Amino acid sequence: MNFLVGIFFKPFQWVFSFLFGIITFIIIVLAAVALTFNHWSPKVVPLLLGGGSDFTVSIGRSHSNVFTMNFNFYDVAIQGGSLYPVSTLAQIDRLGADLLFLSLLTKKVVVENFVLDVPQITCVRDGDGNVNIADFLSSLFGQRERATKPGVGKKPAKPRQIFFRHVEIRVGRVALMDFTEQPAKVREFALNYSYEADNVDAETLFKRLSSDLNARGAGLLMQSVLRSLANLPDLATVANDILQSDGRSGGIVGDFWKRLKKSR
Repeated sequence: MNFLVGIFFKPFQWVFSFLFGIITFIIIVLAAVALTFNHWSPKVVPLLLGGGSDFTVSIGRSHSNVFTMNFNFYDVAIQGGSLYPVSTLAQIDRLGADLLFLSLLTKKVVVENFVLDVPQITCVRDGDGNVNIADFLSSLFGQRERATKPGVGKKPAKPRQIFFRHVEIRVGRVALMDFTEQPAKVREFALNYSYEADNVDAETLFKRLSSDLNARGAGLLMQSVLRSLANLPDLATVANDILQSDGRSGGIVGDFWKRLKKSR
């Protein structure tokens, strides 16, 4: 019996050897990429984030583990280049996310831990009315194409839920600059905002942030984020619902700049 099996498989032995070699090579490459991620990610990730736009991103260091889907970036700086009169957008001490890998294959993505620590952020509206934060986030998320009309018997895919088991968000100083008039209107203040929660979904989180930042006179920050998140299929419904529930949609931005001008 073994003799007959050997006669049958011997002509294909090179095929199995070739496939085994390819699989082994792929495993070695993936392992090398994962083990050296902290070394090359501070150089490569900024290129991916800033690619195709005039914004530049720099990362001081990374402490991440691809195998456990744990990502932490420290000393992140975002610059607006020549797009805006003031190039500095934000300084981020830490941006971290721990993802539950298997959840990425389901309709409910679970983020075990999310940390965003921003000691300084600068909102700039240029002479044409463009806001730097909204432009930067749009360059990351891209513009969502209009959904095509589904065919007969087809249902549009339901967006995935995003659930945070623990989240920490801190924002320190905020600088607000309006260049639609001359001289430019500038206001800088200590927001000192901190939010920490366990077991919240994306909708609950964004509603809380929107309410808190609007109450503290920094609604433009969340408004820009929500408008950009509306380009993501999984978050579009949540973002648009919050914008509409404010009853002002784009009014937050307009009212905000009116208050800024009055403060001067």
